Amino acid sequence: MADNAVAWEMLEAELVGLLSNDPTQFRGLQMVSLPIDALWNNLDWGLWLSFETADNIPLWGPVYQASVGNHITDAYLAFLTNIDASALDNDAANETKNLGPQLSAAHDELQKARKQISVEWSDFNNRQKNLPPQSQQNFDTWFTQFWGQKMNVLQNNYQSLADQWVAAANKAGGDYQVLAQAMQDYNNPDFQFQVKDLGGATQPYRMWNLTPFLGDFVSEAQAGRGSAFSLKINNQSDTSSVTSWGGSTDSNLDLGLIGIGAGENFQRTSVDTSSQNFAIAFSAKSFTGIQIMAGQWFHQNVVIQFQNGPFIASGPFGPGKAVFFGPTGTFNLAKTTVYVAYQPSIVAAVDPAAYSQVKQAWNAGQHVAIGPFSFGGGRSSASDQAIFDDTNQTMTFASSSPHPQIIAVNCTILPG
Repeated sequence: MADNAVAWEMLEAELVGLLSNDPTQFRGLQMVSLPIDALWNNLDWGLWLSFETADNIPLWGPVYQASVGNHITDAYLAFLTNIDASALDNDAANETKNLGPQLSAAHDELQKARKQISVEWSDFNNRQKNLPPQSQQNFDTWFTQFWGQKMNVLQNNYQSLADQWVAAANKAGGDYQVLAQAMQDYNNPDFQFQVKDLGGATQPYRMWNLTPFLGDFVSEAQAGRGSAFSLKINNQSDTSSVTSWGGSTDSNLDLGLIGIGAGENFQRTSVDTSSQNFAIAFSAKSFTGIQIMAGQWFHQNVVIQFQNGPFIASGPFGPGKAVFFGPTGTFNLAKTTVYVAYQPSIVAAVDPAAYSQVKQAWNAGQHVAIGPFSFGGGRSSASDQAIFDDTNQTMTFASSSPHPQIIAVNCTILPG
């Protein structure tokens, strides 16, 4: 195993040991390799970001990577509409199957419109910022003028098809009635919430519950009442993995534990984990796991009950076609816990080559990341501190950022 993977495997094993005596809970653990701030406590758009984070299906593997446009809410609807359930009335069952593609298409059109609304409002709002306040439009006024009628048509079309689908499923009887109830709850407006996004557009989103609330965690940490975090790795640390990613579990972890720079200039630096002096101590003023749970629109029991289908043979998930679960599935992971740390610190003894690269980068004002933690190089971390001990090749970093940093994400490997 390459040294790069060894360092990450050490960190993963130590983290699992710290979190629980039952390692089987972490089959879907993903380490954060590119530092990410947790910003869900932003008073303006934080709730939207928390919903978006919860809804996004990450890429399969031991490293956390958000996918582009792959969401639980969309995949769940596709799952419900592609099940070939047992029925008492075959004609009604066939009607349900025929309505499925129409309902999915209407859903896609609705989602596409909502994305476009977000983009167009953001552009419009940016252009009007130089106008006097009394001349500016708020989102509701703008929406009514430019999108209200179009969205009513799209929403009514979608809801009409959903109602027809539910009525046909109930008429079909058998297991279709289970799906009918799931579809009713999926579209129940009581399980949706109006949320303002990053650009200021306010639209309905299916609800997610994240506990504890990130703002409460930060307040407790700032008051010195948080739960401290501490773990260490060295050349004797265990590298065994409890995850279930299949194949060579270290393949996506073959990354330098140290990162320098940001964006396109972000570069990895290897560390020699076999060095006699290799040791890294990770700590933080406060640490917690943010639990994620879907709202009442989601029925986990339905996913488990119909995990093996059968799926409609002529549909996109019929035999030999796309799959919902497993490494190549479209509905394979759901976040259950996001682990965050407030103002982390690191003391690292590394090989001379790594030490020299990091010191040079820091003195040049560059961003430095060690494992999941980030220091310097940004406005929120401008007062981060670093101390370099040339004699012992030891470096100490301390974050003063007001934003918690994400360490790892634990996922349920669906169907659960």
